[in-house]
Amino acid sequence: MPKPVLRLPEFLGRRGPTSAGYSADVIDITDIENALETVSDEAPKRLLSQVIEALLAEVAELREDLQSSQDEIKRLKGLPARPVFGGGKGNDKDVKGSSDKDAGNKGSSDEGSSSKRRDKGGKGSSDKDAAKNDAGDKHPKGDAPIIGSIVQPEASSTDISSEQERHSSNPWHKGFKAGFIVVHNEQYLDEPPPDLPSDVVDIGYLPHVVQDLLVVPYNTRFQQRGWYCASEHKTYLAPLPPGYKGDFGPGVRTLVPSLHFIANVSQPCIRKFVESAGVFISSGTVSNMLVKETGLFHAEFDSILRAGLESSPFQCTDHTSSPFNGELHQCQVLGNPCYTVYATTPSKSRRAIIQVLLNRAHSTTDGAADNKPLPTYLLDTRAYGYLSRQRCPRKIINALKELPQEVAFCEEEFHLLLAERIAPAIKKRVRGGEEVQQGLSALRFKQICDAAAIAFYHAQKDWPVVNTLLADGASTFEEITDNLALCWVHEGRLYKKLSPYLQQNRKALNRFLGRLWKFYGALLLYRQNPTPKIKRALSNGYDRLFSTVTGYDALDKRIAATLAKKKALLMVLDHPELPLHNNDSELAARARVRKRDVSLQNRTPEGARSWDIFMTLVATARKLGVNLSDYLRDRITKTNAMPSLASLITQRAATLKLAASWNTS
Repeated sequence: MPKPVLRLPEFLGRRGPTSAGYSADVIDITDIENALETVSDEAPKRLLSQVIEALLAEVAELREDLQSSQDEIKRLKGLPARPVFGGGKGNDKDVKGSSDKDAGNKGSSDEGSSSKRRDKGGKGSSDKDAAKNDAGDKHPKGDAPIIGSIVQPEASSTDISSEQERHSSNPWHKGFKAGFIVVHNEQYLDEPPPDLPSDVVDIGYLPHVVQDLLVVPYNTRFQQRGWYCASEHKTYLAPLPPGYKGDFGPGVRTLVPSLHFIANVSQPCIRKFVESAGVFISSGTVSNMLVKETGLFHAEFDSILRAGLESSPFQCTDHTSSPFNGELHQCQVLGNPCYTVYATTPSKSRRAIIQVLLNRAHSTTDGAADNKPLPTYLLDTRAYGYLSRQRCPRKIINALKELPQEVAFCEEEFHLLLAERIAPAIKKRVRGGEEVQQGLSALRFKQICDAAAIAFYHAQKDWPVVNTLLADGASTFEEITDNLALCWVHEGRLYKKLSPYLQQNRKALNRFLGRLWKFYGALLLYRQNPTPKIKRALSNGYDRLFSTVTGYDALDKRIAATLAKKKALLMVLDHPELPLHNNDSELAARARVRKRDVSLQNRTPEGARSWDIFMTLVATARKLGVNLSDYLRDRITKTNAMPSLASLITQRAATLKLAASWNTS
């Protein structure tokens, strides 16, 4: 017997008031709630409210799908696109090609789900749609958005940020900067001001520091002694001082990368600025300074990554899109309170993340003359454990055990082994009992490569192995390290994305969010003063909080899902050094997004590496309180008077004691 179908407009139309001045096929949510109040029995009332909530959400989703289909049809037909109206003040969201992960407040874009439910009376919409919108404007409650045939109260928002709930406002105080200003010139002013009273008393000199900036050319003519070799037909010249190369000195060679990566100025604008200061430079020279002359800082990048990985057992990570020569690549962000590293990879897979942890994002060879490929894969018990958790068939695991064990393979060798020895061994039985070769599916091939890459990462000794990754809920970060800590802010956004229609469900959601952020505040206090007693109380409080049943079905499912993440969300109880959120990596990813907005993409591997190196230097120097312009000039001129960033990372990590709880456990 087929299940009865409840047609929402007809069901609501029977209860819709007609005396309010509008037709019964447009129903206000409050009318539905008033109708529910007439139901006396709690069980039917709760069931009915859940059904209505689910149906309203389904109607909204169908409307979004329909609008997306209509937009795509218009695009294919070459018709004008539906206009997208920008949001109000405070929506700082990158729109060009960014995903939800490109900013600190993910999913808060004005082009989110709510924009798909906006009126269609703009350019490209039909007269019929416009007439409907005009009729809606005459509605007494026409200011409320219409979903299907239902008027929803102006209550939900596309802003899923939790800043307001997590932070309390602090009074503003002007920052103290006098102690950080270097005085280059001092003048004594003795001339009295006009209309000076006769009874004044001389109290001496009072300091007043005025900041200024001089951007002037400083050109030097070097008279280089030369020696001519007749046998070689070659002239030898006295070398230029360190920092001078070609036609430009260390000032220009420091200014160009500083403008491009610190101030995020485009290359054409850099050229205009430099030439306006009286220095003549070509676009190609600017590009070469940014891309071709980065070899000096390759070792700096490597040392920063190694020092950062050694500085703490945990690392924070995230990724964002980073176009490369017309293709969509990913920028991986890795760091902790002492440093930040950027690395561009072709994808955001587990193997790509592992390549970043092994500092192989820009090279897969050993750098020798023969460019021998580096080992990447290894089979051992860790690999088979991963495959078992991924529900890989036992016959595949048994076939893999026939291969050499605990032997490192490069990518080409391992793929060849899978093609020649594993794929032929995978067979399936067809009708009649005959066995035919099945081969490896793309999914199984990926699982095997991921397992072998994870096993190799933990077996190798060249680079420090991270114990814990702090990330969002993306599955690509799972299984890479022994532990995975999750971000509380990301978890809170999942609740903020819920958009209940009924007032009772909205109240239930708001009440629970209040309790959630109160518990978050208790965790912050625990990090400052961890004790076993508070640890047990918070663990028990977590179980009580996320065992709540509200009667709002979508919220109850989300609460149950959070309860299952207890180990990852409460890892801070065992290791108070762990941050409760991943905002540090998200803000670092935002910097790459802003860089992408200005420069769009890289077209060469050298350009991609240049972005990674200099953005790493900028972010790390900022965390360590180092003036990057001075640091670049120090390294370009080969003065080396400033300590390396890697040594400062080690010192800062020792001061912060980022591994204290791991050392005692």
